[in-house]
Amino acid sequence: MHVKPAMTLDTSLQESIWAETAPPVHFPILEGKIRAQVAIIGGGYTGCVAALRLAERGVDVVLLEGREIGWGGSGRNSGLVNAGLWLNPSEIVRHLGEIYGSKLIKGLGDTPRMVRELIERHTIDCDVGGAGIVKAAHSNSALSKVSETVRQWQSLGAAVELLDADDVAKLTGTRRYPGGLLDHRSFTIEPLAYARGLAKAASKAGARIFVGSPVHMLEPIPQGVRLSTNRGDVAADRVIVATGAYDSKLVRGMERGFVPLGYHLFATEPLTANLREVVLPGKMALWDTSPSLLTLRYDRDYRLLVGNLGWLPAARSGHKWALLVLQSAFPQVGSVRFTHGWSGTLDFTDNHMPWLARPRPNIYMVGGFNGRGIGPGAYWGGVLADWAMGFPDADLPVPVTGPPDIRFRSAKRHIFSTAFRISRKASQLLR
Repeated sequence: MHVKPAMTLDTSLQESIWAETAPPVHFPILEGKIRAQVAIIGGGYTGCVAALRLAERGVDVVLLEGREIGWGGSGRNSGLVNAGLWLNPSEIVRHLGEIYGSKLIKGLGDTPRMVRELIERHTIDCDVGGAGIVKAAHSNSALSKVSETVRQWQSLGAAVELLDADDVAKLTGTRRYPGGLLDHRSFTIEPLAYARGLAKAASKAGARIFVGSPVHMLEPIPQGVRLSTNRGDVAADRVIVATGAYDSKLVRGMERGFVPLGYHLFATEPLTANLREVVLPGKMALWDTSPSLLTLRYDRDYRLLVGNLGWLPAARSGHKWALLVLQSAFPQVGSVRFTHGWSGTLDFTDNHMPWLARPRPNIYMVGGFNGRGIGPGAYWGGVLADWAMGFPDADLPVPVTGPPDIRFRSAKRHIFSTAFRISRKASQLLR
């Protein structure tokens, strides 16, 4: 198996287990000159949902993807559909104030339902898991913070419950954690299959989708904006930029609007039926509160996926870490073999908050997903579609401030990556 060395960026989608199981989609490369009411840059969740919503309204919409649908983080993540942000509701209100904060909390809290509705309405084959994901506290102090998260969400009527160590052990099969929470809103999917399904639905609704067509220039024209690709141009009235962490220089200031961080996963060979009864029984998924954010889940073939923040380590050291984590959490696993390893890129902001920007007339952007891409992708795709078609700025869920100017971006990227490596080593000592 070929696995990228440490601290490298994405090179090929084919290292992902999702690429082997996702139904294929086929779209052309843009050639020649065309016109559209709205052009969307980026074929991930946000871009595809925006294209779908606009096409269903009868808007003439074109989506341009530089690689292939879901090539970036949308096709490389762990497939956990979570509600909300990393921050508790009270922290969101502190950042945005009561009016904006309440809108954002309500909107993002409802995103798992949005994703389920999209999957069901468009019959997307993406291995939807049962309701509920465990968020496990990696320490007693973390459990106190998790308890506060539960208290705040329960006060808003969310289906979230506090778990003690026995509860976590019963649900997941591991006694590694002193407690946690179970969010009944959340569930798992195959992320690349979902992204491709959204693109197929958008195309069926009338959106024109082109892949292998990276946009390398945006320039104003009397009728809107011209988007130039290698082999074609689009003249559009309005443009939605939905590239996340995968195009940081297309718009001035965008590069400093986030810190790019990696997230990697390793997949085992399929586990035996006996192991499946005691390791994440019922295909329960888990993520924890450790600084490097450990995730554990099955795919449709009962491969166990081990995920962590940071760029993909080299195979030998990465597999050693993943195996030690599994053996400490589930001693009965033994010496399981790993077959796949891959990574993706996340766009983190200093305050873990998303942002909206209109850097030039007729150009609309969102950023700062902070590793919460699946549910927020559905949400922000709808918001961008509405905004581009005239939704008032004052009614948006966050102020239109533009990309934040993150200072010492490169240094922070290095510091975070180093911290994640240290956290991985520390996690090997937990029993």
